[in-house]
Amino acid sequence: MNDFRDFMNNNQLMEVPNSGFQLTWWNKQVGDFKILGKLDRMLCNVNWSSTFPGWKYKVVSRIGSDHSPLMGGSISIPRPNNMPFKFFNMWCSHPKFKDVVMESWQEPLSGHSLYILTQKLKRLKAVLKKWNKETFVREWGCYGGLCDEHGGPRKSSGTAATAGTRFLETEVKNKMGQGQ
Repeated sequence: MNDFRDFMNNNQLMEVPNSGFQLTWWNKQVGDFKILGKLDRMLCNVNWSSTFPGWKYKVVSRIGSDHSPLMGGSISIPRPNNMPFKFFNMWCSHPKFKDVVMESWQEPLSGHSLYILTQKLKRLKAVLKKWNKETFVREWGCYGGLCDEHGGPRKSSGTAATAGTRFLETEVKNKMGQGQ
């Protein structure tokens, strides 16, 4: 094992991150005699790693051999620009939520009423995303609405965003009724 480590160090090699099965070898025995191990690895140097960022390998299922095949690749799926907006019920229970919405909503815009509505909703979406990161992710460590207003785990209610959407619908209707 020391010879292998020396070889890796002398050649400035590092192990590539992997996914799938962690163990690559099986002695083809069952029960108490079964032995699994990680004998196979994919290595790369710094040049390879910088040329192909995100390069990984996957340990796939064995077919006829006691070793699992390793499949390497650099597949990164970019995050789409048009991610759907997600409303989290926990926002409604935060004391500053209504103020954040009202502050965004009250900034004046000019144009046709439907144009004003769409622009205010777009602006509110951006404001709420930023506010969520600042308030819930940074302060409470919550990701994706997975905590309640006290920072504890959110209990699944089965009602996705009914309270929040009702609040926003009411606010939009009130503003539209006032001619804004």
